[in-house]
Amino acid sequence: MKKAKAKEVKQWLIKSQRDLDSARLLLKGGYLDTAVYHCQQAVEKAIKAYLTYRDVPFEKTHNLVALLAFCVPLEPSFEQWRETQRYSLRTLQSFAIQVMMFWSRKQVRQKKRLLAQKLW
Repeated sequence: MKKAKAKEVKQWLIKSQRDLDSARLLLKGGYLDTAVYHCQQAVEKAIKAYLTYRDVPFEKTHNLVALLAFCVPLEPSFEQWRETQRYSLRTLQSFAIQVMMFWSRKQVRQKKRLLAQKLW
C-alpha cells in the first residue's frame, strides 16, 4: 500500500475511533442522542476507511446504506449489516438523522432569536 493511501486510511480510522470514544463518554454522561450520532459517525468513517483501502471511490455522503452498497461486492459478509440485524445501519442512520434534524431546527430558532434581538 502506498504511503499516501495508508495515511488516508489511518486518518479515517483515527477519526472513527475518536467518534466511538466520544460516544462512550457521552453515553456515560447520559447524553444518549448525541452518543448515537457519534456512533453513526464512527461507522461512516470506518466504512470510508475500508473503501479507501480497497480503492473504491465514493461521493461525499452520510448515507450508511449507500456506502455499504459499495462494500458488499468486495466482501459479502457486509450484507449482514444492511437490514437483517435488529440494530442495522438503517436504524442507526435514522436515529442520527433525527438528532441532526433536531440540531438544525434548534440552530434555526437560535438564529431567528439572535436576529430579532439585533433588530430590536
